[in-house]
Amino acid sequence: MIAWLLAAALSASSVDELARAGAAAYPTAPTIDIASAKALDGALWLDVRSSGERAVSMIDGAIAEQDLPADLGARPVVVYCTIGVRSGAATLALRRRGIEAYNLYGGVLGWAQAGGTFRDPSGAVTRRVHVYGAAWNRLPEGYEAVLR
Repeated sequence: MIAWLLAAALSASSVDELARAGAAAYPTAPTIDIASAKALDGALWLDVRSSGERAVSMIDGAIAEQDLPADLGARPVVVYCTIGVRSGAATLALRRRGIEAYNLYGGVLGWAQAGGTFRDPSGAVTRRVHVYGAAWNRLPEGYEAVLR
């Protein structure tokens, strides 16, 4: 999977191209755009990136996968990673458990493109974002890419 994704990242000229490639990795995982995700009443935002990536920043209000409550009730979950591959797999796993889950189209890169807010581990607003690797760095001006 990584070789295919790296090839897609190297050839993509935009976040949208990367997002399409990410969504294609798990075509049965329902995706949701940023505006629709923000409109989901009471949604829980779930970051499935590595602890090292989350240590740089997370989408404001998101939680780490290990902090996912055992009982969500009817609360929908918006799952994200850098571009949508890891979150696509996690979305399908949550759906198999009967949880209403959606893969955030574009992941943190799409969120940054939309001007979204990130928080560092102290809770301070930050423009630093871990982008998984140099090939995935499609952050807009004003954001700082952190690499592996």
